[in-house]
This record gives sequence, structure tokens and C-alpha cells, in this order.
Amino acid sequence: MLSSLVVVGAAGVLGGLFLRIPAVLFATAIAVVFAVTVSFTDHYSLAEMLVSVILHAGVLQAAYLSTLLATSLWSRARAGNR
Repeated sequence: MLSSLVVVGAAGVLGGLFLRIPAVLFATAIAVVFAVTVSFTDHYSLAEMLVSVILHAGVLQAAYLSTLLATSLWSRARAGNR
């Protein structure tokens, strides 16, 4: 599960650099479907499945928002130095 969280985090960073809200919401839906599918195939309990869904969606959103914040601050700092 850790490797899938790293992949989802990387997707969130790339999303923060290149995508906007509707595309990231679609990516979150895909991450949720992926987490549920893996949970069913690995025979997780309902609680483990919910934790997996929350982790995958949370990591994606946190990576997206942190990248968006970093790029916003970086562009404002560059504009202030001109």
C-alpha cells in the first residue's frame, strides 16, 4: 500500500503543477476506485478499506494543494523581485 501512496502523491504533485480542480477531482475519483478495487481483491475488512480510501484521497489532495501553494508562493516571490 505504501508504494501506491507514493504513486498517488506523485500524481498529486504533477496535478498541482499542470492541472486544475475538475481534473484533480476526477483523479481523486480514480484513486478511490483503485483503493476500493485493491481492497476487495486483497480481502480487506470494511474498516481497512475505508482507511485505504481516506489515505489515497488524502495524499492526492494534500500533494496537490501543497504543490499549488508552493508554485503560488514562488511566482509571487518572483513577481516581487522584479
